[in-house]
Parts: sequence; C-alpha cells; structure tokens
Amino acid sequence: MDWNSFLGAFTCPAGRSFPDIHTTFSRRRSLDTLAGVPDEPGVYVLVAPNHEFTYPRRAGAVFYIGEAESLSVRLAQHLVHSTATAANARIGYDVYWPIYEYAGAFGAQFSYSTTADHKAEEGKLLERFARRFGAIPVANTKHSDFWHRVQVDA
Repeated sequence: MDWNSFLGAFTCPAGRSFPDIHTTFSRRRSLDTLAGVPDEPGVYVLVAPNHEFTYPRRAGAVFYIGEAESLSVRLAQHLVHSTATAANARIGYDVYWPIYEYAGAFGAQFSYSTTADHKAEEGKLLERFARRFGAIPVANTKHSDFWHRVQVDA
C-alpha cells in the first residue's frame, strides 16, 4: 500500500470538517525501526504492509488506531509482543490481544503524530476511519462505546 492510499483511509465525506492530517503524521515505517520515535504523547496507526482487511465499505491495510502517553514506549511494547506472536513465543498465553496477533501474522508498519490531546485525537481518527470503511479497525477492541457518538451522514 502506498502512502497516498494509507492517508486515503482518513479522507472524509464531503461536508465534514476534519483537519488535514497529511502534514502532522510521520512517514510510515516498519515497526522494528523505532529509532527517533519521541517519548511524547500522541496517536498512531498500524498498517499491514502486504495485506488488506475486508471492511463493510471497502478493503484497507489499517488494522489498529491507538493513542499513548509515550509513543516510544507504547510502540516498543507492540514490537515486543508482535515479535513474540510471529515466533509463536507468547509468554503466559496461547493467544495475545488482537493487535499483536494481526501484527505477528501480517507484519506492521506505523505512522504517528504527537499531540497532547491524544485521547480525543484517537477518537477523531476512529470516527474518520469508520465513516470511510464502515467499521473501526479490526484490532481495535476497546471502543464498544464508540458507535453511539457517530452521527449518520444525511
């Protein structure tokens, strides 16, 4: 998936006033290249580099949208657990959280944006994704309260 397709996951229907995210997200790179990721709050997106998931409205490679108090710490955690999953070396469990299972099975690339308001920004990204794809990303499991906040476009 090329960079424009990746960003296309976040384009919105006409008439919606979401800010442009093209200038605020880092260049997409492999999860095993964490050098330079800041120890700052922010949001991030995980993408399967060579796989697309089936969503109700269209297919896409994004499998997780997240937020963190520290991007470097959180992405390092994802690397550790997805690497263990890929090697079938899970510790204490037969199956990990979906985010690690998807990353272990399909690989993971990420892009991030630093922001102090990371929880609110994560919600905006999830809404933007859901409007375009018809569902939140396949590995996002903690957002059961999400749907009542999404208004249907007229």
